[in-house]
Amino acid sequence: MSQLTLAPVPWCSGLAYVPVKDEIAGSNPVGTADLGPSFGKGLSVRGAPALALALVIALASCGGRAVPPADPVPRVELVTAEGTTVVRVEIAETPEARQRGLMGRTSLDEDAGMLFIWPQDATSSFHMKDTLVPLSVAFIATDGTILRILDMEPCRADPCQTYDPRIAYHMALEVSRGAFERWGVREGDRARLVRN
Repeated sequence: MSQLTLAPVPWCSGLAYVPVKDEIAGSNPVGTADLGPSFGKGLSVRGAPALALALVIALASCGGRAVPPADPVPRVELVTAEGTTVVRVEIAETPEARQRGLMGRTSLDEDAGMLFIWPQDATSSFHMKDTLVPLSVAFIATDGTILRILDMEPCRADPCQTYDPRIAYHMALEVSRGAFERWGVREGDRARLVRN
């Protein structure tokens, strides 16, 4: 005889369980849906009502609130007059990570970048030594105001050009060259870091 196996619902803010297939017996316990042959285990018509009931029970035990899992990737929200653009970021907070930056990368996703953060305002210039992709960089104040945006070219050998914002800044966001322009981001707009 099969037993009903319960699995936690990860997107529920409370404690909820739904019935799943009994892996030991390899059978379909009462009240569960067999995921049948279409995916190796597609939904069977016979099991659909049981699956729907299981989902209703799971949602009810969530207190009516289904909460999707948090996105673990940090992001920067760029707020402009036209709206908000979200950029997934890697964070460089240590001196070593800030020095390494995006060196050696052969590509960068259009909605991704690297956020450099200093413990206090900085005035240092940027360089592109051993950086293989063209980038744009936004220098950001402590309050999130975008102070300056510069475009930078790859450099494979010294001497490499330096890119000086000529202003003190707290963070710098590097993205694919031209991305700020495509997104309508300008100096004076705002940037907000969201960590999960």
